[in-house]
Amino acid sequence: MSARHNFHDKSMPEHQRLAPVVQPFPELNLEKIKSDLNLVKEGEKRGEKNLPPSDSAMFDDVEHRIITCIEAEQKRQQHLFGEQLNACHQCIAGLDLENEAVNISGAAQRASSEFVVKVDEGKATLFTLWRNACLIENQWNDFRQKNHLLHPADYPLSRLWNFAIIILILATESILNGSFLARGLETGFLGGVVQAFAIAAINVVFGVFLGDSIVRHVFHRSWAMRTLAYIEIPISAGIAVCFNLLVGHYRDALGSIDPMHASQVAMGTFSDHPFVLAEFQSWILFAMGLFFWTVAALDGFKMDDPYPGYGKINRKHEEIIQDYTNEKANIIGDLSHTRDRAIEYIHTARQSLAERKAMLSTALEARERLIHLFESHQNYLNRAANDLLSFYRNANMLARATPAPKHFNNNYALPKPPSPAPSPNVVNQAQLDLHIEATNIALKDAITQVNTRFEQAAGEFRQIGDFSGEAKNATVL
Repeated sequence: MSARHNFHDKSMPEHQRLAPVVQPFPELNLEKIKSDLNLVKEGEKRGEKNLPPSDSAMFDDVEHRIITCIEAEQKRQQHLFGEQLNACHQCIAGLDLENEAVNISGAAQRASSEFVVKVDEGKATLFTLWRNACLIENQWNDFRQKNHLLHPADYPLSRLWNFAIIILILATESILNGSFLARGLETGFLGGVVQAFAIAAINVVFGVFLGDSIVRHVFHRSWAMRTLAYIEIPISAGIAVCFNLLVGHYRDALGSIDPMHASQVAMGTFSDHPFVLAEFQSWILFAMGLFFWTVAALDGFKMDDPYPGYGKINRKHEEIIQDYTNEKANIIGDLSHTRDRAIEYIHTARQSLAERKAMLSTALEARERLIHLFESHQNYLNRAANDLLSFYRNANMLARATPAPKHFNNNYALPKPPSPAPSPNVVNQAQLDLHIEATNIALKDAITQVNTRFEQAAGEFRQIGDFSGEAKNATVL
């Protein structure tokens, strides 16, 4: 379903799925700074020289180094703060909950709409098959009523066995008769088998035709068709007898003094004395031909129901009904699968929306915590700067003979950093909650619609196929 990409293909990138981690701002090692700047010795040394002068209003070199050290630390922490704040803003911007809620709601509606379209397509396909099934049902019922058929059609489920018997007859008759016909032929046994196969093919085809197309009409309801069958059966039997007698005469002619003209000789002897064969083997050849012809006729008759045409229309009826039944089961199964997928996608959408909302709350909380930590750290740096200045100034005042400059009694204030960048989206939590709730309602409605439409469609599909009354009207639909 095409709506799926709204839930999966547009999912958040990996870095946006992770909540921003707020790194604490590390405190300074004031003792190390005191040692590195040598504040005690510098204070005593400059104090002994009464530096800075009592009337100085400017920071001296040592104070400048202290302030430079703290301000450098302030800039480093400000850079770290900017990176973390940017990560929070990227997370918030990537969530874009309002637009995502609109996308999810639209995708759910499309999933529901596509499901309805699939239902309509299934109904159209099933109705066409149902109409064909109704038509064949009418034909089948009319055929049975017209011919007073109360019994179910009796025919083999597969004709493989019947065709196997025909092939066996051809092979057996060709090999056995080939040995009888081999004499007098320059090609020997192989030539005899080839000729025997041609004779066997004629015998088998004629026998199958008799059993499948003529004998069956003995059971026909029409007296005219039965009479015609009773006339055709003895005629066909007579033709089979004559043909196999002619084969026997041909076998005799192959053993005569002129085997090269065996066909002409056989026709002559058959015309003069049809029931006179010179050798016993020729009678065996004749008997075998009639036997295999009879077996082929019985096999042809067993291929289908005894009543002519009943097996054919019954097979067609069962095939179309089975196709319809299978297609109906496939459509309902496919529809059930489509419903499950649509509901799965909608549930995924709701879960995605809930996860994004939770992620937004986490990102906003992380942003506020980060700002609070940074402001607290600025106060800490300010105190650290004054502590270091006081440490130096106290050492200086203890060592000097003149009064300390007045600014020694003043507190230093670090430059105030710029205000943090605003959030990329102005989030109105109350309005966002209302929007998400409306989206959740739309998703629940979509699930209800899909389930309801499925139950309706499944009921309609199951109703299609009542041939008891509807089949009579199929031809006018």
